Amino acid sequence: MATPQEKLANALEHLKSLQDKGVLAFRHADFSRIDREILMKHNFLEEVLRGWYIATPNDRKKGDSTAWFTSFWGFTAQYLSHRFGENYCLSVEQSLSIHVGNETIPHQLIIRCSEEVNGLVTLPYGTSLFVMHSAKASELPLDTYQGLRLIDFHYALVHCSPSVYVQRPTEMRTALLMISDVSELLRILLDGGHSIIAGRLVGAFRNVKRDKDADTILKTMTSAGY
Repeated sequence: MATPQEKLANALEHLKSLQDKGVLAFRHADFSRIDREILMKHNFLEEVLRGWYIATPNDRKKGDSTAWFTSFWGFTAQYLSHRFGENYCLSVEQSLSIHVGNETIPHQLIIRCSEEVNGLVTLPYGTSLFVMHSAKASELPLDTYQGLRLIDFHYALVHCSPSVYVQRPTEMRTALLMISDVSELLRILLDGGHSIIAGRLVGAFRNVKRDKDADTILKTMTSAGY
């Protein structure tokens, strides 16, 4: 019969084999009952959602959130992929935040899902996911970030809420200055007939001293009859 030390060593070896495969969101079924109980007893695993775990350093103190916040994006990506496959994406505003380099973990991550589902997923340390039904979520132009499905940068900039300009002015300024050519924005604006949004972008580009881009949008939309 294996000694307790040998059982722990075997459990850790299995955990490492999963980590070597890139697993960050561990499922109940990834471990035998014995391995799972041993790893949790010695603080190498933490349950963050029923049946879902993250790896943790065994010397962490009670209430230490470091492992969770370090694992957040990777865990969320793998959890959402397992649950929804390709039928989800992050919200417009959250996608835009990540595109401009803001990787701050939000208290609540908004998920758009083409499946008929709505609900709150409570996660540790004051974080959560809010999943909302959006019929076209799987049809939107997408990028990826650490395995997460993001709405395309240009599409997100066009479709973000007007309130974002007030609530997150630095992010919006950064986003506007990242645009090297407004032709892709114009394609989205013209395809959707978004004259009001075009006017908002004209004002926004003028605000960041990009008058040439503002004039291009204004003239193109006007010549198209808007």
